[in-house]
Amino acid sequence: MTVSVTDLRRSNRLRYGGVMQALVERGCGLDVHQATVVACLLIVRKDGKVQKQMRTFGTTTQELLSLREWLLSEVL
Repeated sequence: MTVSVTDLRRSNRLRYGGVMQALVERGCGLDVHQATVVACLLIVRKDGKVQKQMRTFGTTTQELLSLREWLLSEVL
């Protein structure tokens, strides 16, 4: 799923009364449960489109290390 920066700015104007908020190039939200962690990663590409990736990991040490490796691979 891609979302344009224009859509995000329009959404922010509506939400924050016209005041523009700083746009983060990369961000990840984590939804932590007892047995799973759902990660939603948003990356703003050079063309202004936003790429959304969602992945689910377990809560074992090995799964959390996999989550870490995935996030590190998206930074480089």
